[in-house]
Amino acid sequence: MKFFALNFLIFSFLFVSCSDKDSNVEKKIVCVLFDLSETTNNYETRKNYLDNFKIILNTMQGGDAIYTSLITERSVSDITMSLNFEFNNVTPKTDTELFLKIAKKQTDSLFRTIRDSIMASVNMVLFNPPKKINSTEILSSLQIAERVFKSYPQQRKILVVFSDMIEDSKQYNFENDILSDKNTLRIINNEKSANLIPDLANVKIYIVGAFHSNTNKYNRIKDFWLKYFKTTGASLQSHNYGASLIRFDE
Repeated sequence: MKFFALNFLIFSFLFVSCSDKDSNVEKKIVCVLFDLSETTNNYETRKNYLDNFKIILNTMQGGDAIYTSLITERSVSDITMSLNFEFNNVTPKTDTELFLKIAKKQTDSLFRTIRDSIMASVNMVLFNPPKKINSTEILSSLQIAERVFKSYPQQRKILVVFSDMIEDSKQYNFENDILSDKNTLRIINNEKSANLIPDLANVKIYIVGAFHSNTNKYNRIKDFWLKYFKTTGASLQSHNYGASLIRFDE
């Protein structure tokens, strides 16, 4: 979308003369995937997405990077919303106390501008999606995450998926499929055989917005994703899977 391209150009301009000094601190790359399917198309869900995304965005520090993309009916090839940016500290002219304070003030001001612009862009897409999305390729969207993590040098890799986690694609339909232990294993083995399991080694996962009106189905879907992400090499703790963020200490 045009406003994403525009924002990216603005961000690039603002940070031409900036760099990150504190290279000893472990930096993070956060990949955020938003499920915009019709099952999530209501004010409460999208507001929950936006509120929790703001929490994540506010943790971004100098040297960190963020990338956002959509989960749609063709997640891998759909680049309707793709926003990526690295937060870099302003470099002071000298290491004197005065110039350090000036650089800190400039960095804080720029980061506020960046966060406000990103929030405005995400808000527009969440509440005014470019099109109606009826199906949901969550599994294939994780290939995007793999590419993101292999493209950025930051040591800490974090994936946040905003979704009800109900896969609804040509291959699988978690609403209708019975996700027994046997079927869960069958799906994972099918993905392995087709070489579609992404490499998410050392990636920490957060699931936000997970939902199903039937508690048994909710737990079955949750169990599937816990097992699936384990296969990818990622770390998804049970307490980091749910309707909302309990804690994002990154």
